[in-house]
Amino acid sequence: MTKKHLLFVLVLLTGLGLIFGGFYSLYPQTRRTRVIRKVLPDLTVTNVKFFSQNVFKIEATVFNKGAADSKPCILELKVGCGSLKTLTANIPALKATIPGAWPNVKSRHTVTFTSPFALNTVMSVLTADSTKVVTERNENNNTWRKDNCIK
Repeated sequence: MTKKHLLFVLVLLTGLGLIFGGFYSLYPQTRRTRVIRKVLPDLTVTNVKFFSQNVFKIEATVFNKGAADSKPCILELKVGCGSLKTLTANIPALKATIPGAWPNVKSRHTVTFTSPFALNTVMSVLTADSTKVVTERNENNNTWRKDNCIK
């Protein structure tokens, strides 16, 4: 074969590649990728109750609304006006919440604190996972606050 014949075959094969492979066969192929988010727990403080018959008592529930189980952590209560007194309680590992399923009773834990101050006259701040042991989907919803300080 001569150079002329080789050039003709090369042009012919390129043309056939364009016809059968389409115009895009000249460009690198791209693939769609799906981002898979890491499944994490998400702790939040809910159902905070004050008791009218005992103003020193407060009850709160820590709820894992995330799609993964959480590790044991600490629930912290800070009370006072000015200098705050800190009380803590241990929260066990909480089960994940499955969207659309009945709530799992093991995905929540209720704690009752007895405060050294009357809670109707001080600021109360409850923080789930105050020591940041649990890596969560949303770290911004861990705190509940009520300010009853008399100014």
